[in-house]
Amino acid sequence: MTWTALALYLTLTGPGDTSMTVVWHTEAQALGSVVSYAEQPRGAWRQVRGSSHLMPHTSRRVHVVRLTGLRPDTEYEFRIPHRSSAERFRTLPTHPTRPVKIAAGGDTMHRKPLFAKTLERIAEADADLVAFGGDLAYANGQPQQAARWFDWCDAVTDLLVTSEGRRIPVVCAIGNHEVNGGYGQRPEKAPFFHALFPSPGTRGYDVLDLGEDISLFLLNTNHTTPVGGDQAKWLDAELARRSDREHLLAIYHVPGYPSHRSYGGTASAAVRRQWAPLFDEHGLDVAYENHDHTYKRSPRIKGGRVDPAGVLYVGDGAVGTSTRKVRSPVDSWWLEHTKSINHFILTTIHGDQRVHEGVDHKGQRFDRWSASEAHLGTESLHVLLQDKMDELLAKHQTPGFQVALVSDGRPVLTRGFGVAEAGKQRPVTPASVFQVGSISKPVAAAAVMHLVQAGRLDLDAPASRYLPPEWTLRPRAGSDHDADQVTLRRLLSHTAGLNVHGYPGLHPKLEVPSTLRSLNGVVSSNPAVRLTLPPGQEWRYSGGGYTVAQLIVEHLTGETFAKVAHRDVLGPMGMTSSSYDPDEDITKMCVVGHGADGKPKPRYRFAAKAAASLHATALDVARFLCVVMDDGAPPNPKGPAWLGRKTTPERRRAMVRQLLTDQTPDEQGYGIGFSLRQSAAGELQGLTFGHGGSNRGFKAVALAHREKRVAVVILANGDDAQGPINRLAEELLLELAQR
Repeated sequence: MTWTALALYLTLTGPGDTSMTVVWHTEAQALGSVVSYAEQPRGAWRQVRGSSHLMPHTSRRVHVVRLTGLRPDTEYEFRIPHRSSAERFRTLPTHPTRPVKIAAGGDTMHRKPLFAKTLERIAEADADLVAFGGDLAYANGQPQQAARWFDWCDAVTDLLVTSEGRRIPVVCAIGNHEVNGGYGQRPEKAPFFHALFPSPGTRGYDVLDLGEDISLFLLNTNHTTPVGGDQAKWLDAELARRSDREHLLAIYHVPGYPSHRSYGGTASAAVRRQWAPLFDEHGLDVAYENHDHTYKRSPRIKGGRVDPAGVLYVGDGAVGTSTRKVRSPVDSWWLEHTKSINHFILTTIHGDQRVHEGVDHKGQRFDRWSASEAHLGTESLHVLLQDKMDELLAKHQTPGFQVALVSDGRPVLTRGFGVAEAGKQRPVTPASVFQVGSISKPVAAAAVMHLVQAGRLDLDAPASRYLPPEWTLRPRAGSDHDADQVTLRRLLSHTAGLNVHGYPGLHPKLEVPSTLRSLNGVVSSNPAVRLTLPPGQEWRYSGGGYTVAQLIVEHLTGETFAKVAHRDVLGPMGMTSSSYDPDEDITKMCVVGHGADGKPKPRYRFAAKAAASLHATALDVARFLCVVMDDGAPPNPKGPAWLGRKTTPERRRAMVRQLLTDQTPDEQGYGIGFSLRQSAAGELQGLTFGHGGSNRGFKAVALAHREKRVAVVILANGDDAQGPINRLAEELLLELAQR
């Protein structure tokens, strides 16, 4: 009887420049594991015998024949007894004197049609080798799911062939969906995987030398062998043997630096703890990670920090699966580019050069990275920040900092450094919440402008028109200043002539008084707010003026200022971690303030919400600056808008223009809520706007450049940080403007 091959594919079990392994499937009764092959174009035919074994839980036989002693970078023709046509393959070069293309990915087949499309794109790219990092057929090592492997092998048989008829070899690492039980199992729990792929063998990990300059490690993220122990010892030794190679690559399933799942996941943490130090020590260049069904590319990482001498982590496994929501690189320092997209990574190695491209299932190349090319991602910003923060933490008593950077009008990164409380282990993260002091004021001004745009307030009408009858703005005793000249414009630009520069905050054991009571004076906090200068004649900073504006908003709306600000500003601007009156969810994310001596301070509270009580992340403040730079355009086109969805762009621009126009009679550089600075020359020529913040135990600065569309926000939980963060903010703003 004549038997027909049911599947045929190539793989590697030895040096990629001098060997090739042919694998094919037949019915169980078919014998004859023989390959005939000849070097092209006119080499003599040779014959090699191999071995065969049954594919568990099926009626198939798997034939495996290893061809050795081949000539590097050479085409061969070969035949198997169960297929009438001749097939072709090409060995890899010993040295990448021509471009060597490796297509890498994982999580390959939720649905066969999508897997097939990606295989077609790989063949069109003329890849030399395919490396898959686990979760291949999603059969879970279960006998009843064997047909999924038939489909997977059919697709590889039919589609991993170039337009010139050359078969592309494929190598695979193991994933959780190859294993019955997923993690911490014995090799026999992955019966199909080990039957179909002679490497990495039942040990579950291996290394393949692709010539003398490239090595590829196939690793096992605790599916059938632990990440540590014998595997880590082996990895250490084998990396050390190859540390002088130009290109060291590794592929495995669970990412050490995830783009969808938790950074603290058990398997991910094990990769960072057990393997990453070995990668760093021996100079691994690239780690292909999978499992998360997204696309990601990291900055180069070494020692748990961004470092241009470190490892590039790419992938995250979405060859043929449903994609998942992806983390934003903005608040995940270990990610530089992410996307929710089906893809493979095309790595092209030529000499000592290496280029990585993200390619989708339509063949579009949507991302590119090369160490030899100018790289304007966030990597250099991370390195600069790390160095500066190391210096600040070493020189000052402030235990924690948080930074957000904006480029091209959008946040590009936010990071936390140090700890939330001195002597404790809780780190400052991008989600940590700080008191931002007087940065409360421009956000409060935006809340007032919302009501102005709605026609409920007039910036230039006497403020007394909007005050409740139980409180009157009175001149200081002995003066006759005209209170009717006090307007909201003047209150918000510190030109109304009011007293009370700032508020020290109330001890947490004290009751927080109402806005009206605060205006009448609080013994432990502030004197009564009074008119002490002629309105409009002079600029004098007054937190008290913002408390008057707060009372106006509360009287007009019948709601607390915190609620109004949340509805009209914080919500529409995407400031989801911010509040003037933080609830339990935000409070538990709050860091602790510290004095200049580094000792923790109580969490002071404020009746003067608009002037000093905003609690926020650096990212939320950056989002606020972005909306202002975008002339009030909503960050979410389908969501609520700060100035109303029906407001025309022209009207929005006019409203923002008022915020950023100097309102002071003596050109002090203060608009409505914002400090302003005009520069006539240099990289920061044009308008810089922002605000500082200083509550007891907290310091803050926010700076933005309107024309360059860049911004910096730095928050600190210590009293000795104001000067250092102001200087650093200026340095970072210039760095961003020059990019």
